[in-house]
Parts: sequence; C-alpha cells; structure tokens
Amino acid sequence: MQRLYELILTHQSPNAAHDSRIRNSSKGTSVISGSNLYNISKHTFFLTLSSMWHHIQPISGLLRQPLRNLRLGIFPESHIFRFDLKLTSRSARSSGMAPPILSLALPSETGRVLSIQSHTVQGYVGNKSAVFPLQLLGYDVDPINSVQFSNHTGYPTFKGQVLNGKQLWEIIEGLEENNLLYYTHLLTGYIGSVSFLNTVLEVVNKLRSVNPKLMYVCDPVMGDEGKLYVPPELVSVYREKVVPVASMLTPNQFEAERLTGSRIESESDGREACNILHAAGPSKVVITSINIDGNLLLIGSHQKEKGQLPEQFKIVIPKIPAYFTGTGDLTTALLLGWSNVMPLNCSPDNAIFLYEAMQELKYPDNLEKAAELAVSSLQKLFVPAIGYYYCNSPTMDPDVALELVKHGATLLLLDVPQYTLVGIDTQVFTVGPAFKGIKMIPPGPHFVFYSSSSRDGKEFSPIIGFFAYVGPSEIIVRKWDQQEEWLVKVLEEEEERFCEAVRSLEFDRHLGPYNLSHYATWKRLSNYITKSAIERIEPIGGEITVANEPAMMKNTPKTSMERALDEQLKASKFSTSVEKAQLRGCYYTSIPRVIKQKGIQGQELTSMNLDKTQLLESLLIKEYGGSEDLLLGELQFAFIAFLMGQSLEAFLQWKSMVSLLLGCTEAPFHTRSQLFVKFIKVIYHQLKYGLQKDNADSSGVVAGASCLLDDSWFSADSFLHYLCKDFFSLVQEASVVNGDLLSGTRRLKEFLENSLGWRFQQNSAVDGIYFEEDDEFAPVVETIDDRPSTEAPAV
Repeated sequence: MQRLYELILTHQSPNAAHDSRIRNSSKGTSVISGSNLYNISKHTFFLTLSSMWHHIQPISGLLRQPLRNLRLGIFPESHIFRFDLKLTSRSARSSGMAPPILSLALPSETGRVLSIQSHTVQGYVGNKSAVFPLQLLGYDVDPINSVQFSNHTGYPTFKGQVLNGKQLWEIIEGLEENNLLYYTHLLTGYIGSVSFLNTVLEVVNKLRSVNPKLMYVCDPVMGDEGKLYVPPELVSVYREKVVPVASMLTPNQFEAERLTGSRIESESDGREACNILHAAGPSKVVITSINIDGNLLLIGSHQKEKGQLPEQFKIVIPKIPAYFTGTGDLTTALLLGWSNVMPLNCSPDNAIFLYEAMQELKYPDNLEKAAELAVSSLQKLFVPAIGYYYCNSPTMDPDVALELVKHGATLLLLDVPQYTLVGIDTQVFTVGPAFKGIKMIPPGPHFVFYSSSSRDGKEFSPIIGFFAYVGPSEIIVRKWDQQEEWLVKVLEEEEERFCEAVRSLEFDRHLGPYNLSHYATWKRLSNYITKSAIERIEPIGGEITVANEPAMMKNTPKTSMERALDEQLKASKFSTSVEKAQLRGCYYTSIPRVIKQKGIQGQELTSMNLDKTQLLESLLIKEYGGSEDLLLGELQFAFIAFLMGQSLEAFLQWKSMVSLLLGCTEAPFHTRSQLFVKFIKVIYHQLKYGLQKDNADSSGVVAGASCLLDDSWFSADSFLHYLCKDFFSLVQEASVVNGDLLSGTRRLKEFLENSLGWRFQQNSAVDGIYFEEDDEFAPVVETIDDRPSTEAPAV
C-alpha cells in the first residue's frame, strides 16, 4: 500500500498555547514527525517554508512518497508556525494520478527550474553561479552539468568530461520515466557542441509537452570582447533554432551582434537589436553589457504581446576595473529569479496572502525592476569581493575598497621577459608569460624596480628603479627594450593608445593587483615623500641603479663596512649595456663631513662638530626652504633607493642624514622637538622593516633584491650603534624632554636591543665611544688652513 504524506501547517500564538488551531485532515492518522518551531514573519515566509522542505524532502524521497494537500491559512506577522508531518493511509495508485510536483505542493515555491549549464570544481561559473541564488529566491532547482571541469577555461589548463547529446537525453528519459518532467522554467548557459545544443532543443519540446507554459530562459554563451569561444557552427543554430523557441534571451553585446548580424555601437543600436530579436521569437530580451563611453549599458526590452511595441529601458552600470568570471551566468539567473510570475497552483483561498507577499518579494512581469535588482545584487556582491581579494582583508570597508579599485593607478609594463624580477614598493613579483603590469595602485609616491634574470632565475642583473608620484586613475606606460634590457618610455601617440586600452579593460586580466595589505607598511616608509621631493632629487631620466655609481663613488672615503658593501655590489651580474651608462646620480643635498668655518677655531669648532644643531638649522633654511618634512622626505627617498634599489649612493646619503640628526644635542630639546619626534618615528619604521627576519617572505623581496638586507650592515661596530648610544643617553638624561620624543626613543631603543642584541650602557656622549679611524662621522677638530675641504654653510 503506497502512503501519502500530508503537511499540516499549524499556527500558534507565542503567548497563548490555547490559541493553536489545527486544520484537521479528513484522512488524518498518526503523527510521525514532531514539531519544528520557527519565528518567521510574512516577509520571510517563502524562504523559511522553502528551507523547511529541504529537511522534509529526504524523508519523503527515502520512502518513495510525495507530499500533497498543503493547507495554508492567512496569519498575522511575527507568529510561530509549527510544521507537523502526518501520515495518511490512502492508495495513490488507485487515484491514477502522477506523483505531485514539489512546486505544486508548496505554494511558497516560486517555480521549478531545470538548469543545463557547465560545472567547475573550483570557481563559480555555470550552475555554481546560478543554482544557489535561485534557491535563495525560493526556486527548486535541478541542475544538469553540460561539462564537469576542474576549473573554468580561462586558466592555462583544465581537465574533465563533456556531456554529449546522447547522455543528456538519457537523463531526460530517466526523469520522464518517473514522471518528473514538470518544470516551470528551463535555464541554459554554456553549451560546447552542436549535437548537445540540438538535444537541448528536443528537451525544450519535451518539457513543453508536459507544461505548455514553460518559460525558456536562454543565455546564448558564444563569446565576448570580439572573440568566439565556442565552435563557429553554433552561431547559426542559436540564431535559426534556439532564438525562436526562447522566452527570454540574455546575450552580451558581442553575442547580440552575432545573433542579429548588426553592429551595436550606441544605445539606439542596442534597442534596434532587441526589436530584431523580438521578431525572431523571445518576448523578453536583455542585452546585459554594451561598452559605451567608459560604462557598461544594459538594455532590456519586453514585448508583452506579439505586434505590440515593446517596453524598453536602459541601466547604466559603472565599470569596475576588475575581471570576474561567471557574471553572465549569475545575471541571467537573477533575471529569471526576479521576473517571476504568480505560481500556477495559487488557489483562491491563498491568493490574497500570496499576492501581497509576492509584491514584496518578486516583481511579476516587471522586467525593468527585475533587471534593476539583478544589477544591484551583482554590485553588492562585487564590492566586498574586491575588498577581500585585493585587500586580503574581509574587514576592510567595501566603499574604501571600491574607491581604490575605481581610482587606483595602473602601471602598464609591456614585453617584460619571463622570470624578470619586477617590484613596486615592498612587493616583488617574478614575471610570468601573461604579465602586463600592476593595477589598483593607490595614489601617491611609489618606487618601481626591476632586474632581468637568467633562465633558471638564479642570476640577476643590477636592479634599476624609479620613483613615481601617481594621481587617481593615472596610467604609466613603459616598454621593455630588449637590447638595453631596461624599461623605456613610449612615444606620446603610442602611450595614448595604450592608455585607452587600459581604460577599456583590454589589459585587465593581465594586470596583477597591488596588494593593499602591504600598503600600510609602504605608507609608513614613504609618508613624507611628495611629488616635489621626487622631482628635486631624482636623477636625469629618473632611473636609479648602482651600475651608474662606480665612477661616482670612486673617490668617496669609505668605512670597512661600506667597502664590503661596495664589493658585494660589484659582484652582481652586470649587463654590458648598463655598464656603459654614464648618467649622473641623484641630486641629494650635500652634507659636510666636517664643519669648518673661517674665524672659528679651538673649543668652539670642537663644540660645533660635536653638536650638529647649527649645521641642521643652516641646511633646513638654505637647502629645504625651512621645511622639516622635505628633509624627512629625502631621508625616506634615500632609504628606499638604498633598500629596494640597491643604491650605494643612497646608502651614503641616508647614513649622512641619520648621522646629522643623531649628532644634534640641542635641537631635539629646544628648537626642533617636533622634527625629532617625526624623525625617530621614521627611522624606527625603516629599521623595523629593513631588519625583519622574514622580510623575504612578508614583503615579497627575493634573492635578486636581498643583498642589502644583511644584519651585518647594522652590526655592533657600525656608526648607527655609536650614534644611537649617544642620542639615547642624551634623551634619557635630559631634564626637560618632549613626551612623544621620549616614548619614541624608548621604543626605538627597545627594538634595537631586542632585534640586534645591542646594549646601550655608555652614559657619556663622547667618552669611551670607539670610532673606526676612517669613519667620516667620528668627531674631528681641525684648524682652518688652505687645504680644500667641504665647508658648512655660514649660519
């Protein structure tokens, strides 16, 4: 005896058990499932009831019994509904009826969809993009996977199986044999062969023989951006056979052009294409994306009766400069979901309740509203996805992420050989075959550097780098010169052509995103570098490389540490072309080794060399126009050029500036307290970044760029150790000191002690401090004579 189950919906007031009312079944017997209580309101009724079915369905499926006879009353909001599953003893076979369909048994269901699309294990395209959203909107969705791939075909390789037409028909026959072919909607997406597409047409006819009102929603996936990615013979099958039987068609611009045989270059062209497609068959047409004036235009058209003028609309969609897969599949699914009509099984008793709720949840026959909701859903999905993917932070404000995506700069690097090392700020990449540059670069200062590599990636040429101060949405174009082995600027007309291609997203999938999770670190290293500071210091041509520095550094006195650094740099692999370059270096501010002024001798001269305050004041006024931030900007410029660009000249300038500032004994406490508060913070972040043990992993710096990250440059016998010891002693012993300066100095001291094991026990500013005899920053007292020297400017 085959048994039927009856779902009895019981209303219960939260505060009055006696108010329960049960609509008894005339065939009722024993209850086999207990109560499940859900706090729901009228607004969530459909989704809640739908989700309940997914718990009940396995029970009925296991016992091979269907559900029917749902009794539904009209209830007020915010009550508790109890679902009781009751067993009735009546023969189903004796009635001669086919098993009832879920969408007919549950008025909460908005329809039953058969979705024939691709499936990938990794990524969200095809059915993985369509099924879940439709389920959330209350549909019962049965997916058939036209292909089963490891990943979508945009990857270099993919593997898997392709369903052929015969296999598809076998699945349909299996459904038919069990009376399971009643569907309200058929949804099709990517189809890879003519035979499979012809079988889909047979499926349409079969399903309409069961339900003549079946709505066939077709996404004619054929290609995009001017290229087909299906066999060319599919185009004629879509145009001649599929379009005439479709209820809704959702092509993109390229597909609409192929189906109509006309170019779409304006809004009016898009509207006319919709008219052509209406004449061929479908009553609803949505051209999902037309590129016009830097935006995406969606054009929709609904012809409610044949021969009538269609209702047409447009939606302007701001472009997001990012590449997503599966968006077309998701768009079509949402258009289907939001343009739902009233369920066919809506009984008069339930009509009022269902109609009121449907008006709040769906927009029957309002294609424009459905398209608006579909687009807004996509935008709402993309924004947090951008924040998570590009920022590596699910907590980043989505609006901030979208702002960076929309207005970030782009660095277009063309023809860069594979395995080349390319870096920006604290990030380094090994170039692959598809690399064309970096996108989503935040506005502000940046340092770009690169190094050509041997085929095995073990030998690198000297690093070449340049600073760039980029504005919102700015595009920088460089092209690899194969002969010279470096990046060069392109001609102005060529640059404009490439910029336009970037703006139209032609290069988007070949651009690596700027990793925004590293941006905070970069900001701390570069927050005083301005556009004017870069223009003031950068060399002619902008390129910074140690290959230009040997002649420049030939006569410069060096300590043993600097000589070792020089030897290490000379051991790098130099290309012939770079060796021949004889360009001037950066225009750093000249800082005297020894203070010499006419008319000053003896104790006064010794005092001026021990306290660099007067020299600092003179340089600030004459070289930096009184701007402390400009001085700090040069300090950061030199550190970055030294650390990322491997410039020995930059290291010497950084050393000179640090020695100048740490050599002041009066300025930190009287005239320049705020400068020193900022300076201590700057040098703290520089040393913290430069001395990270895991720097090679955390920032992406790899073998070819790491020769200057050795702790030996900050060993206990270095200039920095001695100057820090002196400075820390002064701050600790000062009777009056700025609180921020004191706390910043303590933090720097603790960091150096913990990271390098340095100990700062010496209390005297001079006594007991050992300097290398050739250290240019050891205190020197000289009398004025006729020998040539570098003099400090007069104060």
